[in-house]
Amino acid sequence: MRASNDSEADAAFAVLTMVHAGGLLISADSFLFFRKERLAAPAARYAMSAIFGFREFAAAGGLAG
Repeated sequence: MRASNDSEADAAFAVLTMVHAGGLLISADSFLFFRKERLAAPAARYAMSAIFGFREFAAAGGLAG
């Protein structure tokens, strides 16, 4: 799924949760980098393994970066 704004990112998590996605790979781009906490929180809340292209994502609560 693609997300280029906050509401699209929220919608993506809703869909991924509904389809019981086993994991999530978040691309390393500037839009998503500056929202790492916003992305790590729902990944943790829904117990979804999430990997990001930068180590700061893990520091923000994601699984790995």
